[in-house]
Amino acid sequence: MDAEEATAQSLLFSQVHFAIVQSQSLASSDAEALTRLLLDNGAKEHTVAGPNGRIALTKITHIISATSDFVQYDDATDALKSVVRPEWVSASVAKGRLANPRSYSPDPRLFFSGLVLCCADIPEGDKDAIMGGVLATGGLYSSSVTKLVTHIVALSMDHEKCQTVLKKGLKCKIVLPHWFDDCLRIGKRLDENPYTLPNPDVTHLKPRDPIQETRRIDMQGASSTQPSELPKVLNSNGVATRRVDVLNGKKVMLANDLSIGSHLRGTIEELINSS
Repeated sequence: MDAEEATAQSLLFSQVHFAIVQSQSLASSDAEALTRLLLDNGAKEHTVAGPNGRIALTKITHIISATSDFVQYDDATDALKSVVRPEWVSASVAKGRLANPRSYSPDPRLFFSGLVLCCADIPEGDKDAIMGGVLATGGLYSSSVTKLVTHIVALSMDHEKCQTVLKKGLKCKIVLPHWFDDCLRIGKRLDENPYTLPNPDVTHLKPRDPIQETRRIDMQGASSTQPSELPKVLNSNGVATRRVDVLNGKKVMLANDLSIGSHLRGTIEELINSS
């Protein structure tokens, strides 16, 4: 191996073969800047070819896209190709290593993408259910408190994990488990503020009082205390993309020994019945 080859292999993106999908959310100028950054750091570009804009999936490792709303998205994920938002590139450069692609998925169904969750004083059954739900919706789970943790689910601030956050000044949010339940129920990531300890707004509300709406337009109505139906996740064309049909034709029983709390159990039952 000569010096030039050794230098090429030492570059950050030397093992990355990528294609960029342009969309309304990713302008051509931004795509060009991403391409230059990737190429300068050793990546190899594979352009979208053909009249239908097809990507040669056998030749690439990563697809950079601001949305999952493109023809080959399902084919790419089935082929175990990493489909990541543009932020993945800058995050990798900042870290000096390839960032976890799971944290940068553009799929709206993976609404916990980028989240690293840790449980504090949560019953074991609920903890297992929360862990499974987080992993299934694009997030990561950590059993211990680290600087990478973004959220701690707790019932109070008394637990040692919560105290560690305060003592070390870690930048993570400490929320009630109701936040996770409600996010899972509606299929979107809700504003954490009404659920944030030590003084969460939800504990002061009456049963029919509405939770203060977040400023995000796509979340309006998502915090209703009495929703008439499960909201749908829409793609850029306004078409519903949330499909909870994996249990069609199945009969599911939740055993009593799961030790799941009534609130979380109700959320899981509602998702099963809606499939």
